Amino acid sequence: MGVKVEFSGETANPSWTTDTDAPAFTAARTALKKGYGRAAVDMGCGGSIPFVEPFAKALKGAPALLIGVEDPLSNPHSENESLHLGMFQKAIASAVHLYAEIAALPSVK
Repeated sequence: MGVKVEFSGETANPSWTTDTDAPAFTAARTALKKGYGRAAVDMGCGGSIPFVEPFAKALKGAPALLIGVEDPLSNPHSENESLHLGMFQKAIASAVHLYAEIAALPSVK
């Protein structure tokens, strides 16, 4: 017994970039440092997530802040993906700090 698989109508989504000098990114770096106890690393990835650019456009160019909390041993997006509970706790603490940092930003009208 076999399986027949067909693909058609494949398309590619455009990549996107965002301004990492925006105040939300500064807030995130501060929050991640508080949560993890070390400076965050900026790295370009995730630029092909298809819904981010339309959301950013709908929000009048708001920067898209995507934070990955996995490490290479987490095997992200694999069949045996996992996250060490200690890392999960640091991610939760970072999120709490991020909300406080964002709340402290001057409002934009």
